[in-house]
Amino acid sequence: MKVCERVYIVGSGDAGFSISHYRDCTVFLVDGGQDLALIDAGIGEDTPGIIDNIKKEGFNPDRISKILLTHGHADHSGGAYGLKYALGAEVFATAETARFVTEEDQHAIALPEAKLAGAYEQGYVFHGCPVTPLKDGEDLAVGDITLKLIETPGHCDGHASYYTEINGRRTLFGGDFVFPFGRVILQNIWDCRIPEYANSMNRIKELKINSLFSAHAGFMLERGYTAVEAACAAFDRLGVPQGL
Repeated sequence: MKVCERVYIVGSGDAGFSISHYRDCTVFLVDGGQDLALIDAGIGEDTPGIIDNIKKEGFNPDRISKILLTHGHADHSGGAYGLKYALGAEVFATAETARFVTEEDQHAIALPEAKLAGAYEQGYVFHGCPVTPLKDGEDLAVGDITLKLIETPGHCDGHASYYTEINGRRTLFGGDFVFPFGRVILQNIWDCRIPEYANSMNRIKELKINSLFSAHAGFMLERGYTAVEAACAAFDRLGVPQGL
């Protein structure tokens, strides 16, 4: 599904657009011309479906050379294993997320807690894969588009957002960082940290983004900065933003 120039949705579960496995986060394809990249990878239960969606949009999956993970939670990183080896792509993330996924550290990605909460079936198996770490502020070229990794911890440790400009439009692929109307996802897990969340939000506020592509629910083609400002205002009142 094309959402704007250079950006497509090729995977999304029932918390999004229901075009792949119902537990999948929204998986974005970035069209850099000769090179393509995916932002996040879904849960890993419907890799063929995601690849089929890529083909339906007219792209050759073999052109996808990079998979960029926003964080290690299974609905975002569990599909990295299957997509990496099906596409021959390299997977990237922050150093923390790279370690969690490479080492299949289920406790670090709070998978046991998520299963107990009913977020995943008890029989779900998480498969790790090699992930290349990126530093905060590091640029990654995808054809003629440059994506910058910005560390945005708060939802969990190792969370990243990817910033780029497409035709002069300031664009953020935010994963689970922030959603329309300034909503966030706070969870009772070991690495969900409110002060870090507030600091990350203030950092992104300075970018004054136009387009916000979140990994669940909807996205914003215009005025994405309003979501960030609303979340910042809640933190500034010593509270927390509304949950998704």
